[in-house]
Amino acid sequence: MPGSHACLAPIFISNEELKTVESWKAKERMEIKEEKMKNNLKIALVHDYFMQYGGAERVFESIYDLFPNADVFCPVVDAEILKKITPPVKKIHTSRFFSHKFVKKYYRMFLLFYPVVIEKFDFSKYDLVISDSSAWVKNIITPPETVH
Repeated sequence: MPGSHACLAPIFISNEELKTVESWKAKERMEIKEEKMKNNLKIALVHDYFMQYGGAERVFESIYDLFPNADVFCPVVDAEILKKITPPVKKIHTSRFFSHKFVKKYYRMFLLFYPVVIEKFDFSKYDLVISDSSAWVKNIITPPETVH
């Protein structure tokens, strides 16, 4: 056989296939970056209260599902309601003011104090603070270098 050289045929890829491959690679790179970001950032989630299980708590669950290692800040918490949150909350910071049984039982009577209580939480060691609020946690105070 004259000139028996192995011949490699060129592989032709359409623009659509190339876009798909590039899109897949870009998505994979983004997922790796997101995973690194989740692991390296100190994240805090802030919620108004866990005294009922409703729509706001379901929104919180969705956010917490994205950041399961985040610290959770919430001024007043009913332990039975907190047990319903999935995934289970690992670390929660509550207010000492609302830890008293009387105040916790009649927490709605103390609405006037919520803004002050919320402002007492310290977010200085966090890179990212996500507040899930329809009311008071909009008043949180974060350092200038913290993204809120």
